[in-house]
Amino acid sequence: WLWQGGKSRCCDTPISPLLLLAEVAALAMAISALFVFPQSLWLPALIIAWCIQAIALLAGSGTDYPWRIAAAATLVAIGISVSGGSISIDPVSSATGALAGLAIWMAARRLAPRFRDAILLAPVAGALLGPLNLVAVGIATALLFTILRTFSPERDSDVPRLAKLIATMTWLAWLWMSS
Repeated sequence: WLWQGGKSRCCDTPISPLLLLAEVAALAMAISALFVFPQSLWLPALIIAWCIQAIALLAGSGTDYPWRIAAAATLVAIGISVSGGSISIDPVSSATGALAGLAIWMAARRLAPRFRDAILLAPVAGALLGPLNLVAVGIATALLFTILRTFSPERDSDVPRLAKLIATMTWLAWLWMSS
């Protein structure tokens, strides 16, 4: 966004300032990962952070990219714990959390199909945080989403907003658990 001056490269069409916010968030995630994680986890942490962000940005887009990215991020998160590199969670909790997140996503797919792309972050969050912390982050996110939704007249942006909240809460919880 900054490099292009807020305009599309091909046709000079203005680009949403939301993408500037996404770039700032990506930078903040990278910097926080460098301060919290040991050097051996920098690359995996950045891959997970940017995958989480990509899922949040693509939620509700109608493409299958969020699904692919979520699967990759979940596998990387489980891989970190299996390799013994995880600071915050053991492999069994990581796999159990991923399965719990998948179950939450499957239930949401049936009960609230509109939010299925946003809830797609649940397996990734579960793999990073474990099942109990996944529930805690889910409750906190649901409360915050309800509060924001109550005071916002825009209902069309609910799916991306929920995805961004889940992404933010997951990243912050993982940082907190790992520090």
